[in-house]
Amino acid sequence: MLVQHFIDKYNARFKRSILSISKQSLQALEQYNWPGNVRELENLVERAVLSAAGAILTVAPPAIRVEPAMSISDKLSETVTAMPDVGERRLVSLRENERAHIRMVLRHTRGRISGPQGAAAILGLPPSTLRSRIRKLGMKIRLDELH
Repeated sequence: MLVQHFIDKYNARFKRSILSISKQSLQALEQYNWPGNVRELENLVERAVLSAAGAILTVAPPAIRVEPAMSISDKLSETVTAMPDVGERRLVSLRENERAHIRMVLRHTRGRISGPQGAAAILGLPPSTLRSRIRKLGMKIRLDELH
């Protein structure tokens, strides 16, 4: 229902005549984890409407990764394991863990934030949201650290 709402909204705004979304695209969107919020979906549909050629919309969600569900204890132990050891393992705040994870992804992408191989795509976020998170976390990213 949300996808159709956004199609209707952007049909009117951009004077397009898209009728619906393909079944394959809808299934792919339903399987995507949506780590962002509803605005991520809206932005995706808006871009698809703008670039659509026919009456049936085809959309590919960003970097679909279907992962098995993890229990909270599995996630916690994964987080503890992912942090660098300082003799014994220590628990860190969510903020510290998020900072470390963003830094690790930026290191992997060599500082690239946007684009299909950028950190934002890997994290399932729009590039502007990732930049905002970096600022909010007070991260100072130096390119020489990432290489």
